[in-house]
Amino acid sequence: MAEDLVRVSVRFFGSLVESHGERRAVELTPPATVKDLLKALGLSEGGISVAVVNGVQVTLNEELADGASVMLVPPVIGG
Repeated sequence: MAEDLVRVSVRFFGSLVESHGERRAVELTPPATVKDLLKALGLSEGGISVAVVNGVQVTLNEELADGASVMLVPPVIGG
C-alpha cells in the first residue's frame, strides 16, 4: 500500500544532474537504506562519494525515514 512506503526527496550534484536532473522524489519499500535508494535510481555505490541525509553525512547503510532529504554527490575527477 502507498501509505507503507518511505518517501524521500533526492537532490543530485555534479555529473548526476545531467543523468537524473536536479531533484527527484522517490518512494521505497521500508526498511530502506541509502544503498536501496541508489539501486532504485540505477546508481552504483562507486558512483557516489558523499551521501547526506537531513544535513548529516552518512554511510550507504543508513536507514531512511519517511520525508528524509537526501543529497548525492558523485566522485570529483580532475584538478
